[in-house]
Amino acid sequence: MQPQSGQTAPPFPVPAFLKRLSIRPLFPYISNLVIADKERRKGYAKRLVRACEQQARGWGYDRCYLHVDLDYPPAAALYEGMGYGVVREDPSWMKTVNGVALRYMSKALK
Repeated sequence: MQPQSGQTAPPFPVPAFLKRLSIRPLFPYISNLVIADKERRKGYAKRLVRACEQQARGWGYDRCYLHVDLDYPPAAALYEGMGYGVVREDPSWMKTVNGVALRYMSKALK
């Protein structure tokens, strides 16, 4: 689950009773999607993202979030092509601190 602000989601499933206690609305968040190098460009990532979106719709959500490494433009292009728009980006110095800088994206689910 993901706060609408684009902040990173917790690394564990959030129990339903805690979701009801949240001050901010939570949304589904796709995180750390990785496809093996030799399996890339075969449509697996697109199918996985679509499956996540379908699950989110099934849960009654109308928006989904994800993040992408700024150093991997093909993934950003994939998500943009699937209708995801930029929410915010980490500042460039963040890569020095964390080893990675991320672009946070969201999509309205139809």
